Amino acid sequence: MRYGIVDPIAHTFELVKVQTFEDAMHRAALPERVDHSVLMRGIGIVVYKYGLFVPAALQSYFAFGHRLYAGFALLYGYDETGRTCDLELPDTLRPRWFDRPAQVEEAIARGEIGRPRIVAEGEIIWSWPEPAPAGMGALVEMPKGTKHA
Repeated sequence: MRYGIVDPIAHTFELVKVQTFEDAMHRAALPERVDHSVLMRGIGIVVYKYGLFVPAALQSYFAFGHRLYAGFALLYGYDETGRTCDLELPDTLRPRWFDRPAQVEEAIARGEIGRPRIVAEGEIIWSWPEPAPAGMGALVEMPKGTKHA
């Protein structure tokens, strides 16, 4: 199966062939706590669940389109039934790299990417690059993909 691995430290986005999804997760150096999201129709992305809560100066960032991501990531393909399949990438899908939090802020100010936020009942509970919301800070680890690891 073909997957894509994003390494924001090395600024690489490579396609790899491995036998299983678990092999791809291991190859992408993702920790156990992850979130899955849809990058675009037919393409999913897996990232460290608390990556955006890692202190900004220690984290590595990239964006796909208007969305900011933190740390290493795995991209995979899925079909209309939701089954994982070979990743097929459009030529236009390439990550944009950010070397410093200030570059992220500049891109947000220009409207090129959105500021990550947690909103509940219309109230902003958290926005990047603030520290993790109360009660979540203890969950944040420094996985591979942070600048100290």
